[in-house]
Amino acid sequence: MLKKISLPFVLFLFLTSYADAYWSSVPKLAKWLQTTYVSKPASYSISNLSKLPVKELGQKLGKLKLSDEVLEDTYLRIAVHKGVIEKAYSIKMYSKLSGVPGFRTTLRKVIGDNPAGTKGHLNELRIATNAKNAGFKVLGIGEKFKDPLKKGVTDIDVVLKKRRKTFIIEAKDYGANTKIDQIKYRGDLKTLTNYQKQNKHQNIVPIFTFTRTPADKNHLNFLKREAKKHKVELLFGNPYEQMVQIDMLDKIR
Repeated sequence: MLKKISLPFVLFLFLTSYADAYWSSVPKLAKWLQTTYVSKPASYSISNLSKLPVKELGQKLGKLKLSDEVLEDTYLRIAVHKGVIEKAYSIKMYSKLSGVPGFRTTLRKVIGDNPAGTKGHLNELRIATNAKNAGFKVLGIGEKFKDPLKKGVTDIDVVLKKRRKTFIIEAKDYGANTKIDQIKYRGDLKTLTNYQKQNKHQNIVPIFTFTRTPADKNHLNFLKREAKKHKVELLFGNPYEQMVQIDMLDKIR
């Protein structure tokens, strides 16, 4: 069995401490690796990988031809090392989302150098994790969608399913005093409805979520008015509260 395991993959596991349970099952191999490579620099350690720009990181890991499962784990460990995700929550996130389409690529975006991007994509992952806890099936995170209105490829932040309904979510993690650009907001609402139109065979519920309710009443009224105009559900609350509300939508719609 050990002959089928590639050396780069095994070495990667060893240097990053990917799975302690794995090493307990192959103690002789672990001892051999320690004897052979202990004096060499751990170029694939999480600490060193965390220092690399995302593009260079992807190239370095790409050479090892690792599975999505290992890459998910690695990106999560880097996120923890950078202080982006708490260790306990990363374990929970991995157990709930590993294998979900878009999980790996979203994790890679989370560990990028753009703070706003990190915040937004982490919000998507938290929504997806809470959705799984609430009994939803997570069909995708950052699902690619060719929007005719935007004349290009865009994405749906989170796609969920429960019973016979599919919920598509555009999620924003803005502060209470931050106002979303009105043109962009309308465009995102139309993207949701366009996705719905192109998938008429599904029972789709389009949703736009904000983690915080805007403090400006006029802006809040604008958000509500436009959402109603486009027949998109508008929700406010943290990822857990969003799932409570979406679960209610599943029952009443």
